[in-house]
Amino acid sequence: MQLGKFVLLLPLLLAPAALGCGSDLMASVSGLQVEPTPASAGDEVRLVFLLQVIPERSYTITVFIDGEEHGSRTRTESVSGSAEYVLGDAADLIARYGIGVHQARVRLDIPQDSRTLETQEASFELQ
Repeated sequence: MQLGKFVLLLPLLLAPAALGCGSDLMASVSGLQVEPTPASAGDEVRLVFLLQVIPERSYTITVFIDGEEHGSRTRTESVSGSAEYVLGDAADLIARYGIGVHQARVRLDIPQDSRTLETQEASFELQ
């Protein structure tokens, strides 16, 4: 399994007390975009999406390409903001998935709360 880099962009870290929400979980993953598309050999392909996990929890982000698990990352934190998952060089993706239009989606698992959420699929092209 190829593992990409997972980076939080402009995270807003919030303590539960600051929200006044006690132990109630607020979680979402949405707004998935693939950049760039189309992508050619030499382009770094990444997923950008909105991620919210409040208060602090251990969670796993799993990325799927054409229904196949591409990679995953686990973190423990409270987060609300834009996140990025680097899939890698388009040449490597073409070698694995082929040229053409593909579908990506992101799944958020929060085991402590038995929560699983997913983005809608986003199309991208490898050429």
